[in-house]
Amino acid sequence: MASSSSVSSSALLLARLNGYHLNRYYYYSNKNTTTYTLSRGARTTRAFSGKSTSSSSAPASSDLEAVNDDGDESDDGIERIKRNAGRESAEVIVALGKFDAMHRGHKALAAAAATLSKDNTKSTSKKVKQQAVLLSFENMAEVLGWKPKKPVTAKRDRGRVLKEWSEELVALDGVEESDSDCYSIREHGVPFASIREMSPERFVKTLKERLGVAGVVAGENYRFGYRASGSAEDLVSFGEKYGLRVKIVSLLDADKLGAEACDNDGCKGEQVSSSRVRACLKFGDVDAVTKLLGRNHRLCLEKIIATDGEKETMDDDENFVAYKSENITPKAGDYEGFLVVSSSSPLSPDDDDVGEEKRLPVRCKIVENGNKDDEDDGYVLLPRSAFSPSSDSNTLLAFDIERRL
Repeated sequence: MASSSSVSSSALLLARLNGYHLNRYYYYSNKNTTTYTLSRGARTTRAFSGKSTSSSSAPASSDLEAVNDDGDESDDGIERIKRNAGRESAEVIVALGKFDAMHRGHKALAAAAATLSKDNTKSTSKKVKQQAVLLSFENMAEVLGWKPKKPVTAKRDRGRVLKEWSEELVALDGVEESDSDCYSIREHGVPFASIREMSPERFVKTLKERLGVAGVVAGENYRFGYRASGSAEDLVSFGEKYGLRVKIVSLLDADKLGAEACDNDGCKGEQVSSSRVRACLKFGDVDAVTKLLGRNHRLCLEKIIATDGEKETMDDDENFVAYKSENITPKAGDYEGFLVVSSSSPLSPDDDDVGEEKRLPVRCKIVENGNKDDEDDGYVLLPRSAFSPSSDSNTLLAFDIERRL
């Protein structure tokens, strides 16, 4: 690491006058070139050998060498992780990943995070409270310029899935009802722009010092830090340095589920993954999707007012009501499953007001939307006969897919 003392006062003053912070300086070497980072809010610019590569008004000084100054971090969006009510003193254990599909591999990471403190106190009478958290990075696609995609699991459905995972852990352990929240799992997001330039070591230090993390769980193929330069082995090493307990979890073999879909779509790896789930949905292999997720794929629906062009694309049958899905749909076709009607849906695992949920067996059609750029965004046509004339317009609708007909 370069020296922290070699930055001129004039360069420092000029940077701050222009609204930049020198708190996000990190050091990366490529031959004889050193890269530094200046940040202003969500904007980032780099100075190579003292010259800026950005067209912004960031200062470029020939005597700007390196700095290791924590400075003002108040506007980078990184917030300390909150605990559930009543567990303010609990240790925070994070599972690291993208968690798009919330599949069985992600469930294994969540379970490892929820039991890490308990595993470390088995041989003692000490009882440690902990809070398991899925830690993911927000707006990664936008920052990296990737094409936006609908999620596999809808945002409003994530709380339900986390509750189910927590309840399974409680049932397996047989804990008392008064302590049933000991396996609660919640989510926490960190702006990707704020950690993108961090070295692997700085990222781990940030987990400890700024997010208040006591332990970390990750898959054996997890990469982190600038340009994914950190490995699972590095996570263990830096965890030891900064006093974090680290557990590396083996990948979950997919047992060749969706092999044909993956060959067709080009997704790589033999493990359960979000890419494999997406490939199976695109291929229409919902049986494989159910096994990879460990549950039926749920489409969270919103009614649409169709234009004349959309009506031609969807269906001329007035016996169906057209919906869009908040998350990706499977390949066009006829499907059997359950229409799920609820008055509310938890947006977080500590939200107890889940409302009453009714499940009605129905068949639906999924049709293409006519836009080749959105192949995973079909229309969902539900039979009008499935709805009561007195249906409340405030109810939330979803469709749990059982099988393709």
